[in-house]
Amino acid sequence: MSTVEAEPGGELITAAPREGRSVWLLGDRYTYKVTGKQTGGAYGTVEAEIYPGSGVPLHIHHREDESFYVLDGELEFVCGGRPFPAKAGAFLHVPKGMLHAFKNVTGSVARLLVTYSPAGHEQLFERAGRPASPGDTRMPGTPDDLKRLIDCAPEFNLEIRAPQA
Repeated sequence: MSTVEAEPGGELITAAPREGRSVWLLGDRYTYKVTGKQTGGAYGTVEAEIYPGSGVPLHIHHREDESFYVLDGELEFVCGGRPFPAKAGAFLHVPKGMLHAFKNVTGSVARLLVTYSPAGHEQLFERAGRPASPGDTRMPGTPDDLKRLIDCAPEFNLEIRAPQA
């Protein structure tokens, strides 16, 4: 990743595909593209690699809007109780307060950009996830991953509607 300073308080941020610091969460890789610290709290964006059979459980953001742009592959979203199949090139904007989830129901890895506004939600990935190294292959999710996510969620005004074990 690189930065170039612009006006005071601003900088150009560039990142190639899969470039940036990454964490594993629920068996998927999330790579930071830009954080709230870099945008003055306006938004944060991560690149997500969602593996076959993986995804996120039903949940509600009570603080931020969330937008998704599918780069590669295909995901099955559920937003507000309605299904939305999303192939490469699809965009979804989910306003705060809307129940939603997504899952990769294909046999190939899907990649997407996920943007949160205002920023701060990307810190949840840091707290609930596990560090990833550049050469890592898939790190399957564990029941502990979901527990960490559920435990951290209230701090981020996130309501998880996952089946409780």
